[in-house]
Amino acid sequence: MTELNQEQQFFADLEQITNRGIKPGLESIQTALDLVGNPQKSLKIIHVAGTNGKGSTCQFLAQILSQQGYKVGLFLSPHVESYHERIQIADPDLKYISTNQLVALHQELKSQTWDRVPLTYFEWSVFLALNHFKQESCDFVVLETGLGGRWDATNICDSLVSSIVSVGFDHVEILGDTKEKILNEKLQIIKPNSDFIFGPLESNLIEQAKAHCQSVGARFYHKNQYSSRLDEFLKGQNLPWQGYLAENFRLSLSLAIQLQEHGFEWKTSLDLSKITPPPARFEVLRKEPLLILDGAHNEPALKELKNLLNEKGIKDYNLIFGCLKNRPIMDLIPLIQSTGESGWIQFDAGSLTTPHKTYEQVQKKFGGQILALNEETLQNWLKSNKTLVVCGSFYLCGAMKPLLLRCLNRENP
Repeated sequence: MTELNQEQQFFADLEQITNRGIKPGLESIQTALDLVGNPQKSLKIIHVAGTNGKGSTCQFLAQILSQQGYKVGLFLSPHVESYHERIQIADPDLKYISTNQLVALHQELKSQTWDRVPLTYFEWSVFLALNHFKQESCDFVVLETGLGGRWDATNICDSLVSSIVSVGFDHVEILGDTKEKILNEKLQIIKPNSDFIFGPLESNLIEQAKAHCQSVGARFYHKNQYSSRLDEFLKGQNLPWQGYLAENFRLSLSLAIQLQEHGFEWKTSLDLSKITPPPARFEVLRKEPLLILDGAHNEPALKELKNLLNEKGIKDYNLIFGCLKNRPIMDLIPLIQSTGESGWIQFDAGSLTTPHKTYEQVQKKFGGQILALNEETLQNWLKSNKTLVVCGSFYLCGAMKPLLLRCLNRENP
């Protein structure tokens, strides 16, 4: 079988298990890991949950650790452009798992487990990642949770340090309809005799997190406890990010400082110019006029994006927005709409695709245009001298980014 055919088979296999959806419980992933010798048990793991911000916090942390000479495994979800984004190694620079590695690992694990344990798409991704990190002899592994915490496949691992970046309203049909219920699901990533760093500032949530740590025998810290020490490690450098990205970087640096209790040593000063967030996190695709791509797709993320735009003095901009059908789109649009032109864009997300009728209702209430996802449409929007903000689902960002880059390349060949 050729490499190309093997790659096609890999994605065909993923497509085959996509319809298994979300399956609460850790029994399946544990059974699969048992069959291959539990690679996760030999890994030093940092586990990060949160409604928003966990992906950039994880990527920042992996890069901080790798700059100190450590080989770091990084698992992110979802991906934006390529499945390979989910499984990365920082040594010292971030590199996606190669197609050869991915295909070989998939075939090896498939022969041992595929017909014996029915894993979901996300579980299989975690399974691949943990085995890859073991094979690569990573010094540390940074895991981003998918959904919640309690039944998330990443929660099969014991962590040295864990963190919750933020708590907001998302996936309420699964996690609960109050912040306290949502937090309770995320707190289940905390393991006995481990360290935990909490990001949110609400006093009631802090007390809830403290009480949970006490009940499981974990050590509670709040990110604000590290404020004075951050300057020591930054050595007067100004952060190249603002808003939520700056906050997430500070939390990742706090996690690195706490890891000094677990064998991590600082060996050199940080080079912030070599540290980057993941794709579609206030990603600037063009500077003049400004073109921003952001995966903000729920209430807290859109508020953070709006705050960051305001911080930068960007108040009048054109907007292209699209989200999945399970999102309260009528409530989300007022959080991000500006005085500029608005476009509601149709994109394919399988069973979660927002129907055209919904966008017609949006247009009736908020004005704007319903857009088709193609280069001609985007080329017209890129002609404006105004800032253009493209945001919404990560599915949308993944479909939009290559098209936008092709349009920009035609502008500046």
